Amino acid sequence: MPIPLFLLLCMGIAWVTVPRILENSTVDFVTKSATNAANQIKQIRGYYTRNVVVDVEASEGLSVGVDHEDNPGVVPLPATFVHDISDLIADQDISLSLYSALPFPGRRDRQMDGFMQEAWTYLNENPEGTFKRQEVVDGVTFLRVAVADLMVVDACVSCHNSHPDSPKTGWKLGDVRGVLEVRENIQAPLAASLDLTRNILIGVALAGLGLLLIVWATTRTITRPITKICENMDVLAAGNMEGEISAASRGDELGQIGKTLVNLRNDLKSANDVAKESVDRMTALLGALPDNYFRIDQMGAILEYRVRPGFGPVNDPVAFLGCNLADILPPDPLLLFQENMRKQQDTQGVVSWEYTLEYEGERRDREAHLCPISGGEELVLVVRDISKRRQAERQRTLVEARLGRLISNLPGVVLSRKLSPAGESEVIYVSPQSEDIWGYTPEEIYTTKDILEGTLDPEDLITLRQLFVTSAETLKPYSHRYQITSRSGQRKWLETNSSAYMQDDGSTLTVGFISDVSAEVRTQEQLEGQRKIADRAQKLESIGQLTGGMAHDFNNLLAAIMGSLELLRDDETDPEHQALIDAGIRATQRGADLTRSMLAFARRASLDPSVIDLNALVNETCNWAGRTLPSSIDINTFLTVGLWPIKADISSTESAVLNLIVNARDAMREGGQLTIETSNIRIDEDYLDARQEKMEPGRYVMLAVSDTGHGIPDAALDKIFEPFFSTKALGAGTGLGLSMILGFMRQSGGMVQVYSEPDVGTTFKLYFKAFTDEVEATVTERVQKVSLTGDGQKILVAEDDKHVLPILVATLEKAGYGVTAARSGDEAFALFEADPTFDLLLTDIMMPGTLKGIALSRAVREKVADLPVIFMSGYANEATVHGNGLRPEDIRLMKPVMRADLLTAIKETLIG
Repeated sequence: MPIPLFLLLCMGIAWVTVPRILENSTVDFVTKSATNAANQIKQIRGYYTRNVVVDVEASEGLSVGVDHEDNPGVVPLPATFVHDISDLIADQDISLSLYSALPFPGRRDRQMDGFMQEAWTYLNENPEGTFKRQEVVDGVTFLRVAVADLMVVDACVSCHNSHPDSPKTGWKLGDVRGVLEVRENIQAPLAASLDLTRNILIGVALAGLGLLLIVWATTRTITRPITKICENMDVLAAGNMEGEISAASRGDELGQIGKTLVNLRNDLKSANDVAKESVDRMTALLGALPDNYFRIDQMGAILEYRVRPGFGPVNDPVAFLGCNLADILPPDPLLLFQENMRKQQDTQGVVSWEYTLEYEGERRDREAHLCPISGGEELVLVVRDISKRRQAERQRTLVEARLGRLISNLPGVVLSRKLSPAGESEVIYVSPQSEDIWGYTPEEIYTTKDILEGTLDPEDLITLRQLFVTSAETLKPYSHRYQITSRSGQRKWLETNSSAYMQDDGSTLTVGFISDVSAEVRTQEQLEGQRKIADRAQKLESIGQLTGGMAHDFNNLLAAIMGSLELLRDDETDPEHQALIDAGIRATQRGADLTRSMLAFARRASLDPSVIDLNALVNETCNWAGRTLPSSIDINTFLTVGLWPIKADISSTESAVLNLIVNARDAMREGGQLTIETSNIRIDEDYLDARQEKMEPGRYVMLAVSDTGHGIPDAALDKIFEPFFSTKALGAGTGLGLSMILGFMRQSGGMVQVYSEPDVGTTFKLYFKAFTDEVEATVTERVQKVSLTGDGQKILVAEDDKHVLPILVATLEKAGYGVTAARSGDEAFALFEADPTFDLLLTDIMMPGTLKGIALSRAVREKVADLPVIFMSGYANEATVHGNGLRPEDIRLMKPVMRADLLTAIKETLIG
């Protein structure tokens, strides 16, 4: 749109809209002013009603009424007060009036007109609103503004009810509700707005005229020169460097632009000269290269090309100008060319590819590069013959594949390093099996320096470096076996066999074969461990057999001594002699304890397993054993809540705990800390302890006794469980305590472990198998004390020991029993067959002959099924006792047996 027409359009719009805007603004301003005046009158009248009228009615000598002008004792009504206030603002061209649907008497000349009736209806529905209207009266424009006036004051209601001319009676709150009108003359403001509108439009017209003059002047002085400069720039862009640039002669800013164009034209001339020189040099360079090149357009048409004779099917230097490459290339190369042509058009970059073709019966390999020419739509295709290079690569690939197959079938890794004359080493080859051994791929080994060294132990790293350096200096092979930690954290044993070679450049090349010998090492370790276990087991078995046999014979001797002493004491009245006999009996009992310890080590002790709360046993033992410890030793217990129950011989368990407490006391002569703790342990797989003894998987209860004493020397740790070995002073111990504990724990299906550090302390851990069966509640009946003498019952006694048998016979006969003695099981069975009326069989378990104790009991019970049997033995291991015909009610006695224990067992058995 032309600028003058646009200015006229703007002036027309202003002529229509500006008067309307100014008139509306004037009306809005007057409306707001009138509304504010009416609201202020409402507030004044409200204050007058609430305060003045009420106070007047409450006083004497004053009243409220309409006739107040001539009577100073009458105060005007609230409604009248509004009309009186209007006189105060008459000079402001504002008229205030109050209207009501029920006018007060004497005010009927002020009835509501049409405007007030409409205002009354609107304001009753919108009491907070404003109702306005313009009216012209006698050529004068007025603005009438009305607001609601809720005359709700009690004084107004009272006044209306008391007036004799009131139009009704029974006025109440809300009946007097009027409209307060403000009428204002707006003729002058409207006239002022019209004058302002006229002045504004005149100003807009003058401004438009001035703008038209400015546009005309600008077109003459600026637009035309700029147009000329644009034409000069188009000429330069078209390549014409000879045209004249007239704006360069001006002295203003446009002249500066013209001068810049002159400089640009000169620079373009220089650039063209340089480009021509570059083209000439490029042409010479292309002529010297052994490549063929083609300058083509976007459609593949050949614009220029240069080829080498014998290079391919295009040999003529000019015959193919204007032809398309699609007409020259064979089908397969053509497809590749078209594909890469599209790729270049998409990327606008250099595209490279390779292809093959058959020429004169031979395979030819080609490398092509398609390059865009900067600043144009043309492309350059450069083709190079790479047949010889690809043939060499194929040969190398074949050789490497054969070598790779050989190396991949080797049971290890081939590793080659290069050692420079400066002493720097680098890996130059590693076979793919490296990931199986170290966990690192060959690429990771090549790119990360010393990555394999990081898997070595420090000692092995030093040794291998020394071997490597020595081999590089002497060129002699070396072998070494060492440990690594693989990437996954697995420990492995490796063996390397490496050789070194000197190269022409002075560097040393080492080639080594590294194999994983972990399985071989583990096998050797297992064989060595099994050999140690076998040696130790054979040693312990030999000691156990010797100990068990000696204890059995010794128990028989003790049984004869104890029985003789007890019989001798029955007839002795001399107190001195009785004391000597009691001393002998006590010594015999101590000997019996010693043999029980020996049998415990040999695992031939007689055990009576029962379900035990180990925490309760520890507390009870600590309560009475702790009083025997010196005050310099502090006892701490840490007992696990919810400890699993165990099933073991309670007296042997107490003896083991007491033995460990005594050993801890002896290790802390200067005082220290004694700690006893329990815990639940779960072993998920077979476990070998420090003595190479296996612990089966399962749930165990651990009891640990620790001290802060002098510890056990390493040299003595392997011997502490051997019988009669002791680290204590001579005479301070028997050397059987720990061996007894070890035998008891083995016999109970558990294990013992010891941890000790000199000058720090020692910890013994006992592992009991947890008892997982349900514990049946048992009721212990109170046993009434009964007489141990018999009533002539017949007892068949089978005992092979010639010293024990007569004592047993004498003891039983003296107690009132009828006794028949036999020196073997066979002899006893013959006596029973002759007289099967015996009331009880008392037999040794181990006897010479065909029928030993267990077999004898089965034989006699085949004839008398309910015959009671009591067994005696110097030892009773689990294999002898269980599963060989014993009944739950049968009693087993361990030699030597106190007379009272023997007679009690017989009495209980006979009573049943």
